Amino acid sequence: MMKIKTLSLVLILCLSVFTFCKKQHDNEPEEEETSSINNTSNLLKIGETYIIGANAKVLIFAPRNLETGYNSLYIQFIDSASGNALNYGHCKIFAKMNMGGTIHYAPIENSTDSVVTDNYYKRAVVFPMTGTASQWQLLINYHNHTNNTTGNGTLNIQVNASTPSRFKDLVLALDSNKQVYMSLVQPELPKVGKNNFEIVLHQKITDSIYTTINSYSVEIEPEMASMEHGSPFNVNPIFTEKGHYFGRVNFTMTGAWIVHVRLFKNGTLISTDQIFDMDVH
Repeated sequence: MMKIKTLSLVLILCLSVFTFCKKQHDNEPEEEETSSINNTSNLLKIGETYIIGANAKVLIFAPRNLETGYNSLYIQFIDSASGNALNYGHCKIFAKMNMGGTIHYAPIENSTDSVVTDNYYKRAVVFPMTGTASQWQLLINYHNHTNNTTGNGTLNIQVNASTPSRFKDLVLALDSNKQVYMSLVQPELPKVGKNNFEIVLHQKITDSIYTTINSYSVEIEPEMASMEHGSPFNVNPIFTEKGHYFGRVNFTMTGAWIVHVRLFKNGTLISTDQIFDMDVH
């Protein structure tokens, strides 16, 4: 039964990608041949695999090794015969974990864009737990607009623990026992002064279905415990889109800081303090 469910999910993915493609394919400019892939100097190559059925190879990059919490992915496709970049098409990804009979998926940020931006399709995934390359997989579906073919690829990946932790798994008793994933997006490299502070919130519905949470209020409070002080001029994160909440945090000196994060619904505090450790330079 699990195999049937997984197969159905992949089939739905393929059909949805084809639907997006059909709407936009006729309005795209002609594909220009590009002999090389560039702009990868600041990114780490996670891996590559073939997209069977689309005459393409996919290359996956990220700012760092994949880890628990929020991970930005930068995806490139090349023609598997010529090596030329494929800049027009639709792609969707899934992240699947097989725990020896139990299969579950991770929250994903996909897009309907059909043209690369700065040489990449940009996606994101929230990994709720660590796993080996025999457990975690990225499933990639691609509609190649150059030759109007569609195919799928699978890439085995390893997911390490984020250190310090950038992920919280919460059960909110004051909001109908919702299981909520809180993932830190920014800052990645905290520095003295004002930093962007961003989290993304997902509600887990089932092992394969997640929704973004767009209606909470978020409060932050930075603290340098060793010096027994906080900081002024912080801006509480507000909802922007797709479960993301954006604000500003101010660190007044280097060292070890913590940021307290609190969730509110309709003005009522619904979470305990969630703490993200920050090593400020």
